[in-house]
Amino acid sequence: MSSSRIISFISASGGVGKTTLSLALAAWLVKILKVNPYDILLVDMDPTAGLSLAVMDNVSYDRVVEGRMTLEAMYEDSIKHRKNILVDDYLSPARIGDIPLRILSPGENFVDVIDDAWKSGKPGSIFKRLFEKAGVYSKFKYVILDSAPFFDLRYTVLSIFLSTSYAVVLRPAIIDCKRTLRMIDKLEQYYADEMGGIKEFYSRFVGIINLAPSNPSEMEYRLLRNLGYRGKPSEGEAKTLRRNEMIESLAALLKELEGRITILKHFITRSVQILRLDLGGRERGG
Repeated sequence: MSSSRIISFISASGGVGKTTLSLALAAWLVKILKVNPYDILLVDMDPTAGLSLAVMDNVSYDRVVEGRMTLEAMYEDSIKHRKNILVDDYLSPARIGDIPLRILSPGENFVDVIDDAWKSGKPGSIFKRLFEKAGVYSKFKYVILDSAPFFDLRYTVLSIFLSTSYAVVLRPAIIDCKRTLRMIDKLEQYYADEMGGIKEFYSRFVGIINLAPSNPSEMEYRLLRNLGYRGKPSEGEAKTLRRNEMIESLAALLKELEGRITILKHFITRSVQILRLDLGGRERGG
């Protein structure tokens, strides 16, 4: 994968803010780290095209589909028709406020692509090879993938195979924690060995608590404390959620994407408007 940093936003539940955080990270890289926007690629791994429709209108997206500027077309040309491909031929312009970016959209029949890849028995390897052949990893310094929720595990599995880090997004609610742990358990059971073993598997996770209420209830506040958001939880509180290395990662709410550069620390927001997100003042040390 060369020196590219590839992070995928995944979740057990829908509506937790993966798309917003994907855009926030791209904006943060440009505005705060001063990364060239053309060194960043957005990849929409959701068949409903949520990320694509967040950065373009319906008419523009229809043109993208008609022009075969999609991940679906890239897969068909390379895997089915054995053509030499370049990722540039499948990218569309995108914009976050005044920031110009590029995006690889899924396509209207991306579900069929996933079905076809899954029949091979090695879908992760197929997509990784597809991205390598297209020059995704050699061309871009940062690749940000927005995946579909874990309702259909195939999109999550492909996203983690393509990535060097996985941002697990959840709300501060008991049910979200339970769903997230079940998701991690399943991913570990079936894919940890293929990702380099248990230790390597967990080392790539980033825990992000999102959509925290501005006036949390007593239960929500205790949960936030358990997850490390405010203060240090008591020994009894910590035991209720300290289940494995994943919960330690979630509790930290702080991992590094590259070197010692902090990407998201206590990233809590209720806003769905990217330009209103607090992207400034992030620390540069771990």
